[in-house]
Amino acid sequence: MSSDIYKAILEYIHKSGSKASLSRLVETIRQTDLTLAAILDKYLEKGGFQYFDGQISEKERLQMQIVYICIQVLSQDDVLKLVIECAKKTLPIFEAARPRDSLPRQILEQLEQSIVNKLPKIRLKQFKDQLQELATEVDSRWHEAYGNGEYDSLPKRELDLSSQPVLAIQVVLSAANAAIASKKDFLECVITVINTYVETELISKPHGRNEIVSWVNQQLAEIVQKHLE
Repeated sequence: MSSDIYKAILEYIHKSGSKASLSRLVETIRQTDLTLAAILDKYLEKGGFQYFDGQISEKERLQMQIVYICIQVLSQDDVLKLVIECAKKTLPIFEAARPRDSLPRQILEQLEQSIVNKLPKIRLKQFKDQLQELATEVDSRWHEAYGNGEYDSLPKRELDLSSQPVLAIQVVLSAANAAIASKKDFLECVITVINTYVETELISKPHGRNEIVSWVNQQLAEIVQKHLE
């Protein structure tokens, strides 16, 4: 990818997804990479990022659209870096609930290294299977406790917080799924990571969607900036 595209992506992020910066990004891509331009045009023809529950502002929608557009145009390795950063951000939530369980952190470290070292897919699948087993156990234990009435006396806020580690490990699992996904399924896996990450963070920051998504965009900016150094 040309430095002009990276510069246009960076401007788009820093301008908070403004129409002018998006237009410049689209035009830059059209001038330098017709294949990428076709991918982006197809996405934008569908209306860009839409959120149908009416619970987010236009500013928040534009912040989220930055994420969705960037994952369309950046390389798979760059997008995996973003996915792993989101998963790492949720680790303290999981580890606070299960301080002796280091498996998710160890696997994320391996996934991070695999971007450079290109571990065999069979090894990555083993990581995913280990995480799937752990995520299933965590989810089952929470639902068993819920079914036994252990959370009946909790206010809704505390009940939601009790489920946060369940979502946190799902972010890590989804990151592992993205690492082994086919090209066809890759974006869908990435979107699952992003959405689950935002959902996880919203539990403890119910009014912090803009802050949460801005953090994601900052990670994107740092990934892009490395290509310009």
